[in-house]
Amino acid sequence: MTDTEHVREELLKAVSLLSTADYLTKKGRLVSIAALGGMVADICRGFAEAGDEERAPLEPLLRDLMKRVDAFGAELERRYAFLHTTADGE
Repeated sequence: MTDTEHVREELLKAVSLLSTADYLTKKGRLVSIAALGGMVADICRGFAEAGDEERAPLEPLLRDLMKRVDAFGAELERRYAFLHTTADGE
């Protein structure tokens, strides 16, 4: 497997993890997306090491992942904003 194929595989895994987490949280389940941090670090490292030609087909997948992360974060913020407190308890 080439480095680019590995990055593509990790991108697809990350999208799948987020999709599953989104589905489960909408059903009221608690989920952990802790593995996502390592996946994203691996993806970014591989993307940075790839040449311009190798990056081109990965860019749409990376943009899709970024949109999904943002959307998931926004949904969690919308749904659970009432839990947010400031450092001094207000």
